[in-house]
Amino acid sequence: MRLLEFQAKKIFSKNGIAVPKSMLITSPEDIQNILLPSVLKAQIPVGGRGKAGAIRKVETPSEAESVVVELLGSTVKGFPV
Repeated sequence: MRLLEFQAKKIFSKNGIAVPKSMLITSPEDIQNILLPSVLKAQIPVGGRGKAGAIRKVETPSEAESVVVELLGSTVKGFPV
């Protein structure tokens, strides 16, 4: 079974294992609720996301929106984001 990072974090948290604070972004509007700077990570069931450009550090709201718009609906390593 392959879990996405956010799914694994939920399981860890429910079982008392500390995980970094995070939130799932499903639309560009969701970025209004993030703290900056942040790291945005595409949720796909494969390694190498960083090398594929699917993990990005963002510093500003406009940069975050640009990355979210670019990643959501794209395909990374053959998997839809």
